[in-house]
Amino acid sequence: MISKASAEIEHILEYYPIGHLDYYKQDERGYCNTNFAIKTEQQGHRKKYFFRRYKSEIKEEELRFEHSLIEHLVKCNFDLVPTLIKTRDGNSYVRQIDEADPGRPVFYAIFEFLDGEDRYTWVNPHCGAGEIVNAASVLAGFHKTVYGFTPEGRKYQPKISDLLPEVSSTANRILDKRGGTVFDECLANNLELIERNVTQTRNELSSFGYQGLLQLVNHGDFHPGNLKFEDDQVVALLDFDWSKIEARCFDVALAIYYFFTDWEASRDGQFRSEQAALFLNAYQDSLIDGPDLGPLDDRELKCLPSMLVASNLYVLNWTLSDFLNQRVDPEEYLVYLEHAVNLVKWLEIPDNRRALESIST
Repeated sequence: MISKASAEIEHILEYYPIGHLDYYKQDERGYCNTNFAIKTEQQGHRKKYFFRRYKSEIKEEELRFEHSLIEHLVKCNFDLVPTLIKTRDGNSYVRQIDEADPGRPVFYAIFEFLDGEDRYTWVNPHCGAGEIVNAASVLAGFHKTVYGFTPEGRKYQPKISDLLPEVSSTANRILDKRGGTVFDECLANNLELIERNVTQTRNELSSFGYQGLLQLVNHGDFHPGNLKFEDDQVVALLDFDWSKIEARCFDVALAIYYFFTDWEASRDGQFRSEQAALFLNAYQDSLIDGPDLGPLDDRELKCLPSMLVASNLYVLNWTLSDFLNQRVDPEEYLVYLEHAVNLVKWLEIPDNRRALESIST
């Protein structure tokens, strides 16, 4: 029997000169898009690709932004990113109409499949020292490659300074619905704490002169789950759909947040400052002799701890938005909510905040 997924993939493959579907397996790790590893057969030859059905809310201008970024990286020989496979008409994606909602387009893309080991997800990664140093140099190389580049299209997600108020408003909208789940209860118990953290972080970013910080294309989701490894080396950097123009130091801070915030029950929300310092030093060293983009400057370094707190709120906003707008498991999303709350509580202890600030001094 032909499954719905295989029929969908076969239909999209008609737009590509890469043969017919031989094999497919869904990648269950993603939260936003629908992804498959596929193999096609053409004249007796089989080849593996990565097939993506983009999330329903994506706009075509956002897709153009992402694809122009990937093509720029490939053109500049940043060889850790997968090449976009072109359609028979030379396009980087296929646009279809959603049968369930004829007014909404659906977008598909097929990428080169990059080998390497998927060692981690975004939850609770514990990388070794060699992996940390190499990942930091990859992020530095990415920033160096996109420095001065202007993508096509645009991204609609607000910058972090404008997104922070949405955290409070989304939290209050959830509580106004009075859902009565364990998620709602935890959110209600910690709303005052979250709102205080939002206000404090907004004030800190303003005082550090956020508007004057170096802006460039951020990866926007640089965590170990979006990297593939061989030994200690990163051999693939994936998932650019959260990319946008943003302060460079926010991308660094968000990466540090993803890499070095603990998830274990006894340490959930605690921050591993020594490993974070290793990552930051490797990032800085990778750019120290750069003729164009240099290391984080003094203003960026001073702002980095506040950007890390903002990163926690950024991910919390995703958690809240998903819970408000999607059908999700309250028990699963409670884990993400408690993780964010635990980091806020941990950083309210003065010694812990000083440990965070020590990584950029």
